[in-house]
Amino acid sequence: MSYVVAGGGLGGLAVAHYLAKLPTTRKILILEASSRMGGWVQTSTMNDGVYFEHGPRTVRPVGPAGHNTLNLIQELGLDQDVLPISRPHPIITKRLIYADGTLCELPSNLTSALRTLPPFKRPIATCLWNDIRAPAKICEDDTLFEFVSRRLGADIAQNLIDPMTRGICAGDARQISAAAFVAGPLFRMEQESGGIVKHLLKNSFFQEKSVLEESEESDLVQRAKSEKWGVWSLKGGLETFTQKWSQVLEKQGVEIRRDSKISDLRSNKKGEELQVIMENDEVFECDHLFLTIPAFVSSRLFDKLDPNLSNILNNIPFVDVGVVNLEFEGRVTDIEAFGFLVPSNQPVRILGTTFDTCAFPQGNKTIFTVMMGGKWFQELFGENPSPDSLGEIALSELRHIMNIQEQPNRVMVKIHRKCIAQYIVGHKQQVQLARERVRSHGYPLSLVGSSYDGAGVNDVIMSGKQQVLAVFE
Repeated sequence: MSYVVAGGGLGGLAVAHYLAKLPTTRKILILEASSRMGGWVQTSTMNDGVYFEHGPRTVRPVGPAGHNTLNLIQELGLDQDVLPISRPHPIITKRLIYADGTLCELPSNLTSALRTLPPFKRPIATCLWNDIRAPAKICEDDTLFEFVSRRLGADIAQNLIDPMTRGICAGDARQISAAAFVAGPLFRMEQESGGIVKHLLKNSFFQEKSVLEESEESDLVQRAKSEKWGVWSLKGGLETFTQKWSQVLEKQGVEIRRDSKISDLRSNKKGEELQVIMENDEVFECDHLFLTIPAFVSSRLFDKLDPNLSNILNNIPFVDVGVVNLEFEGRVTDIEAFGFLVPSNQPVRILGTTFDTCAFPQGNKTIFTVMMGGKWFQELFGENPSPDSLGEIALSELRHIMNIQEQPNRVMVKIHRKCIAQYIVGHKQQVQLARERVRSHGYPLSLVGSSYDGAGVNDVIMSGKQQVLAVFE
């Protein structure tokens, strides 16, 4: 069978990887609109060897999806390049938020959870008592902020969940779906058992624990478990991963075409094959098409073929994010932590900052990455801010929050347009509706990636794997 994969990011690479393992696969063609592979996994390396990450910088090794990625890293021969971080490293144990003019350390163990730490008004452990007393709200979905406020208290929602949501998807917890986002398992606990604590007690004492099926564990997974990794990255940055992956796939016979933009899709009368129409009028026919591109891009391809599906996909919103990398000579702060996030009720024009060289030192340098905008991009910066203006704002806010007086050696600004899908309330139902329409109309295509199944590195790779397997169910 012949396959076309639209998009050369993590989702597209994953689809091609798992298709290449199938004995029935005859041809795989990846069509990437830009000049590079990897999507939002992007690393810039300077002439002196210093590198900046403009997208994800670390990957979590836990769970089936985390283990799947580590298995893949070993399969690609990158296991010797892994840079693991284990407890008690401060980027694992020390997370900060900026509130009321102060960097506040979040509770990270039982002792700190039993104390009242600013900006919280009570020990966060008391949120469990709130969950026990709070009535359940039975519903298909709810906003993440409302769900957490109901179950754990407004204090937790504002000072923990709100900044966490801004850090993960640059979104507003008052709009993001509780069912589709990271709190999904907790939301299901309320729906099934009436509360989080009730569900945990019920399943701990009255039911056998379910065991998630996983693929065979590689040596790297076993090492991550034994060494208790919290996160990991790669020497030279995460783009090392996607570069090597692309090279391996090409050696396996996968055809990759860069600078190749799709303009339209057509289906034959029986709907058994799709024609992929390129901007240069070239036409590719395939037995199955995997759309790993953002939903709003896929939406345009269905304008003529299926306007209803086009509308469904176009209802998934995206946000713009500014990413500012700042490099200083020497050590300009004594704070060792993963970084800090800023709740939305603070008068600050950034979402948060990661302390890159705290995790992965680069000689005598201090490197920060500042995230800006997201749901608030146009409100704060207008439609078309210059990169220089974002760099100046990032530096100004960093100076104010961290009392840094030194001048940076280098500042690099990337403005990522419509880069992160917003899983707003009803997202799961929207995705189900889109995939059901694909199935009911017999389109030989699959919807893959961060628009649908999670924005993290592990999530996107697993989305590609599961959608390949779903074709052959």
